[in-house]
Amino acid sequence: MSTFVFYLPFLLNLFIVTAADTPPYTPTDHILLSCGTSLNSTLDGRNWMGDYFNKFSPNNLANISSPANATEQDPSVPQVPYLTARIIRSQFSYNFPVSPGKKFLRLYFYPASYTGGFNKTESFFTVTANNYTLLSNFSAFLAVSAEKPQVFYLVKEFIINIVQDNHFLNVIFLPSSNSYAFVNGIEVVSTPDNLYMGTHDLNSNPLKFVNNLNNLFEFDENKTAFETLCRLNVGGNDVSVREDTGMFRKWPRDDFFLFGGDVGNPLSNDTMIVEYTSQTPNYTAPAIVYTTARVMGKYSDKFNLTWIFSVDSGFHYLLRLHFCEMMPYLINSPNQRVFTIFINNRTAEQQADVILWTGGSGIPIFKDFVVLVPNPTGGRPAKQDLFLALHPAKDANPVYLDAILNGLEIFKLNSSDGSLAGTNPELVLDPPSPAVNPGSNRKKSGGRSGIHFAVIGGVVGGVAVILILLGFVISWRRRGGKDFDNNSTNTKSSWAPLSTRSRSTRTSASAAEKDEGGGRLPISSLFVLDETTTEDDTNNEFSESSAAAAEAALLKSYSLTTTTATSSGSNNTDDKLKSESIFSEIMNPTGR
Repeated sequence: MSTFVFYLPFLLNLFIVTAADTPPYTPTDHILLSCGTSLNSTLDGRNWMGDYFNKFSPNNLANISSPANATEQDPSVPQVPYLTARIIRSQFSYNFPVSPGKKFLRLYFYPASYTGGFNKTESFFTVTANNYTLLSNFSAFLAVSAEKPQVFYLVKEFIINIVQDNHFLNVIFLPSSNSYAFVNGIEVVSTPDNLYMGTHDLNSNPLKFVNNLNNLFEFDENKTAFETLCRLNVGGNDVSVREDTGMFRKWPRDDFFLFGGDVGNPLSNDTMIVEYTSQTPNYTAPAIVYTTARVMGKYSDKFNLTWIFSVDSGFHYLLRLHFCEMMPYLINSPNQRVFTIFINNRTAEQQADVILWTGGSGIPIFKDFVVLVPNPTGGRPAKQDLFLALHPAKDANPVYLDAILNGLEIFKLNSSDGSLAGTNPELVLDPPSPAVNPGSNRKKSGGRSGIHFAVIGGVVGGVAVILILLGFVISWRRRGGKDFDNNSTNTKSSWAPLSTRSRSTRTSASAAEKDEGGGRLPISSLFVLDETTTEDDTNNEFSESSAAAAEAALLKSYSLTTTTATSSGSNNTDDKLKSESIFSEIMNPTGR
């Protein structure tokens, strides 16, 4: 009876429905525009229409723009919509008639050189949509060059609210001085009104402001637009647009955003049925996001499970963390797995307990937090790192020292002047050369940009040679001009390559772990940190463990299997008890 009374509040607040009870979300508006062509195409079962003199394009299309074909194609680049582009030489607008409400606006860019002599390094432009500035002096070439892992094309995704008195989404491209704009494709998709905006109530569901938890964050959804910075299936594989819940969102894996020497353990339980609720409807995220996760495992009290993201300073960011407990016979009551959530070195949630929030295993929930990333000293905008970290809440005396995360979404909120535009990243040199597109007439190389890079390469190479020679001369002089001592036992060179990125300690899980599925719960090899995470009790901030400390000894790994199916000769009770024993050891039981 006491158990029923304990869970009664959750049962009243969360009307549980299964994934099979309701259909996927069907968008009111769904437009796919392939730019720079008159042909209609199909990709992944979706129909793209050409933009040549259709109802969305301006009447003077031919006077202010021209179609073009990419003169190069990397094998990873889909033909639709990336191999054709609309080249824009003066202000140009697409006008989309849509219903009121929130819309995904996705802009597709492949920064290649295009027929007609358009060099990919010389394109800079601004994009606005209704009252918002989405991009300013934007270079798709620079944006792609900074992406990790390396990509050759990108999609910029925004969420725009179409107010009741406006039934149009007007997207305007404006080239910078002595430059040109281009776009390969445009997508407009409706979203449920309460998916990302309008879900927060100051009383029942407040939006926490990480910079000052005493003040709740509020925004006017009629004056707010979002830019999607990332959307991750944490601990799992990539989720394609066709696997999403009707809005064609991609959910890439999180491996490339992990920071530090210990990246936790990917977790999977594909036999679990996700029980969506009225608070977390089935269109919130695909079930696969909630049936995979990343946990910490053994020695979790010695490190933080950390992700790192490059963001623009001077903006507020909304972080949506997706949770779902996936092991009903191990984690099924409050205070078994309790952890602290840190965002940008600040405590966002002191004691996160998924079961306490939801009332049971297999029930998903998300938590939203807003953080301000201020400009550095001097006020000049710059790229900065945004950290998300998890650590067991030892003060809560939980049964297991562990943490869990299933999915993550990060959105930039517009500034007070309606801008979402950030700064261009610095150029990352030496990308692999894509293959020539056989369907185009590629011009010979040797344009202005090629000359610039050749000169830069020559100068850098010359300076490098001088520095190397100078180093040998100094070393020779310090030894009195004598040859190396042949009797010396130290034969290691003192020369070492310089790190080109500040996040050289970022690691990814092994391929063997990623490939394990079908209900397996792979537990990766673990590292012990020399330093433990410390938390400043005066300001609720934590100090990130030294990255170098992650190079400690490799310990034995575990593999744990969950099963719900029965077969002849199997003993589910024995399997369950064995799994409980192993997993309890891995997750550091506190002895309660």
